[in-house]
Amino acid sequence: MLTEAIKIMRLLWNSDEYVSYDGEYFVYDGIRLYTSTRSDINIHWAAWDPTSCEYAGRFADHLLTIALPDRIENDIRLNFERGLTAVNRSLEKTDITTEFAVNVSDPHEFLTEIRN
Repeated sequence: MLTEAIKIMRLLWNSDEYVSYDGEYFVYDGIRLYTSTRSDINIHWAAWDPTSCEYAGRFADHLLTIALPDRIENDIRLNFERGLTAVNRSLEKTDITTEFAVNVSDPHEFLTEIRN
């Protein structure tokens, strides 16, 4: 469903005309955006497991993950590249971004706060 929605978004972003779409999950006839995009809109896909990382390469522009550097290098990047290769794209024009949380307060106070 998500990959089909991405196809529709890109179809709308790249057309000034009315478009139709007949897919597995969505069916539209004669739709368009009335406000055009000013520039290309990148899609960032959050992924952790191998299949999702590969889908990110196939359907998104960039990958966001919470993995540690060794897992990114040895697992996530390889699956992301597999997806990129499947659609004739390369890692050079994409980003893999890691997200992490930092707590600068008392850990016990922090745990109490998030548990409430």
